[in-house]
Amino acid sequence: MPRSLVALVLSVLAASSPVLAQRPGAERGARATLRRGLDSLAAAAGRAGSVPGISIAVVRARDTVALGGYGLADLESDAPATAATVYRIGSLTKQFTASAVMRLVEAGRIGLDDSLAKYLPDYPAATANRVRVRNLLNHTSGIPSYTGIRRFWQLSRLDLPADSIVALFKDLPLEFEPGTRWRYDNSGYYLLGLILERVTGERYADHLRRTIFEPLALAGTRYCDTGPVISHRAQGYGLDSGRVVNAEPIGMGPPFAAGALCSTAGDLVRWEQALMGGQVVSAASLAMMISPTTLAGGGTQPYGFGLGIGTVAGHRAIAHGGSINGFESWLTYLPDDTLIVAVLMNRENANPAALAARLARRALGIAEPVVLDLPRDRTELARYAGSYASDIGGMEVAVEGTRLHLHGAVDTELRYQGGDRFVSAEDPDVQLAFRPEGGSATGFTLTAGGRAFEVRRTP
Repeated sequence: MPRSLVALVLSVLAASSPVLAQRPGAERGARATLRRGLDSLAAAAGRAGSVPGISIAVVRARDTVALGGYGLADLESDAPATAATVYRIGSLTKQFTASAVMRLVEAGRIGLDDSLAKYLPDYPAATANRVRVRNLLNHTSGIPSYTGIRRFWQLSRLDLPADSIVALFKDLPLEFEPGTRWRYDNSGYYLLGLILERVTGERYADHLRRTIFEPLALAGTRYCDTGPVISHRAQGYGLDSGRVVNAEPIGMGPPFAAGALCSTAGDLVRWEQALMGGQVVSAASLAMMISPTTLAGGGTQPYGFGLGIGTVAGHRAIAHGGSINGFESWLTYLPDDTLIVAVLMNRENANPAALAARLARRALGIAEPVVLDLPRDRTELARYAGSYASDIGGMEVAVEGTRLHLHGAVDTELRYQGGDRFVSAEDPDVQLAFRPEGGSATGFTLTAGGRAFEVRRTP
């Protein structure tokens, strides 16, 4: 990681909570105009995406530019979404898990290059002796992700014990030799939660509460069990034929250290300030968490430990999203601009990353990119249609009416830009560059948030 980023992180973001700065005269008026613009973007995203409730936080250095809610946290009781609304945050959980692991690495209780077998001796030796803790943190273990196994979704409503979840994947062969490839993997983070419990002798939820949530005064952040009453908890929704419906239930045992936390927009900003400001892990640990992963053979992947590395409008960004039944989340930090944006939504398959990017651009005074909408007939579009696979999941490209649509890891209508290039109609930061060969495309490069993923056609 460049030294300038470490210096910026440690010197600028030491504050533990956002503060509303006082501005004189014309500057205060410009700030009010900016706030109205951010409010408008958030409210419009809810209407356009049929998202019942949205909470956002936009903080630059010590200045809270926007912090609030839009729409409804609970449709059945007409409860409004506010800054205090608690949402499930899905895979944003991973950065909390990674931080807890790195604290134990610093204490000498876990080694990054220790094998999985050292901490989970009952795990099949053929895999456990080859996989390192580092591989679990950066998604290079090759262990199949349990959320990609059909059997898991047949059981997901149940609060299954750990041995039942691990049984879904522990005897499966590795998808690749550890360290040689990158593939997003919830199983790795589930196992990290078990390692934390084995080393500390505490439940994962209790350990995070004692060592992270309470010391940082993250009052709205917790393990999101279904049983306890949680004040200001949002209800989760989905879409069925364009109608908002209650989301399918999910037991919160299975997501565990890979995705079982809930939080508020304000808490996520305080968390980001603490993490990037050196209050959670050391500068050396943070450097590893936000540096790209180097693969065996020399390639790199723009992902550290529980955090992705990309760009927003050409500005460096450290970001991650979360998706779980009924909810979507996004948290991004632009280090060169000391800007943090948190977006929480209570509808699955919504697009918080697109709203976060728009909020960031507006806060920085950057114009929205121009997206063309060039004509392309159905015969020409058909060459791109088909099933595709990637390290972030399967995707389907389909011709629907006169438009091309992408479904799967990213779900969006596409606009033709010329030269086999398409851009999302909802999010200009999502771009596809197809590779045509003969009468059809063999694959495409998907760029999202400044991160590029290679996608290949499947039979």
